[in-house]
Amino acid sequence: MRLTPLLTYVFLAVVICSACSQTSDQRSYHDNVELANLYQADQAERSGTIEDWTIVAENDRKRRARVLEMMEADSLVTANDYYHTAMVFQHGEDSVAYKLAWDLAEKAVSLDSTHAKALWLTAAAADRYLLSIDKLQIYGTQFIIYMDVWYLQRIDPVAVSDADRQGKGTRTLQEIEAFLAEQNGEDHGLNIVPDSILSVMQGM
Repeated sequence: MRLTPLLTYVFLAVVICSACSQTSDQRSYHDNVELANLYQADQAERSGTIEDWTIVAENDRKRRARVLEMMEADSLVTANDYYHTAMVFQHGEDSVAYKLAWDLAEKAVSLDSTHAKALWLTAAAADRYLLSIDKLQIYGTQFIIYMDVWYLQRIDPVAVSDADRQGKGTRTLQEIEAFLAEQNGEDHGLNIVPDSILSVMQGM
């Protein structure tokens, strides 16, 4: 299911109102089991070699449809609930889904500021959303692999500091360079993906 802007506004309102009705003490609540299972299924499909991405994409759509229903039913309560839902939308297909993933991850952090995975996802979802609206990522979480070579997607290296990146649990610029060098077997700095490769991949 693709989200429309109207659905985004409606469900973000649900998210905000639901969180506002909760106390800051999450210990009396239990994580939603179905949301946890949907999250685990999302992650399991991405572990190891993927033979057919069309199957994964279809399963992603089904998961998004289900979590939309659960959001409408006000089923999200804990920080993990919001994080699990955010990750499902992180694997969406458009900027609307990525923005929702970002907002949901931020809500998870507002409920539990120590939630390291949610903190990381606020950065990754922000980057994915920015790239989807033809802007530069800022944290450096998004890469492209083309012809077995790893590239960093376009980035504004000074939009946030390395201290900000570390605070989100993402790599510093130097660590990104080291990661790319390790993946590619040689050092090309940040190895920003060239426009020529982006054009080819967008045409696929």
